[in-house]
Amino acid sequence: LINLEKSFYVAGSGVSVEKLEKSIMDVTKLDELKESLKIDDHCVIILVSRILKSKGIVEYLESSKEIQRKNSKKFKFFLVGPLDVGNDSIDKPFLNKYEDYCTYLGYRKDVSSLMKISDIVVLPSYYKEGVPRVLIEGAALGKPLISTNVNGCRDIVKDNENGLIIPTRDSKKLTHAILLLANDLQKRIEMGKIGKKLVSESFSLKKVCKGWMSVYKQI
Repeated sequence: LINLEKSFYVAGSGVSVEKLEKSIMDVTKLDELKESLKIDDHCVIILVSRILKSKGIVEYLESSKEIQRKNSKKFKFFLVGPLDVGNDSIDKPFLNKYEDYCTYLGYRKDVSSLMKISDIVVLPSYYKEGVPRVLIEGAALGKPLISTNVNGCRDIVKDNENGLIIPTRDSKKLTHAILLLANDLQKRIEMGKIGKKLVSESFSLKKVCKGWMSVYKQI
């Protein structure tokens, strides 16, 4: 529809890595946060999102249930985000059915700190995403990502590089992906490094602002 020479790809809204890191609690408070959430040597998996079916919440809860029934002493699953309304929403009674497997923390203002103490950031969405900010922030903090092959998500998650891409609406594949990363510390570290580099090169606020400036200069 337009001349390719005048086309620019702008990677989402961008994240200020400096502000993100400054928003994280100090070491003492992080330790207190871990203690309050009863995190010992568990592998911590986190999903941060509005509580909607299309964000893959049900699949995440089912996956936590399957994993915890076999490995309850090794894992901690957290779900963070505000309850929503409408046909796509999930109510608190439904979440309560999974309270033995996944801890729902509700709306939080310390998301960056929660991601900092987590090992894997998950968003099994089939929602029509932009580029999910939580995935950019997770990568910026050096966390391996698990998400789905949908627009936006696949822009930040490069399969087998800084995370894993799984099919939508598939709790079994999500379970497999979580266990694969949970059981391979070195892979998580390597993916985390690649993710940080990717954010720095393509998704930092400075890079995105330069992209938008390039667009406006053509107008």
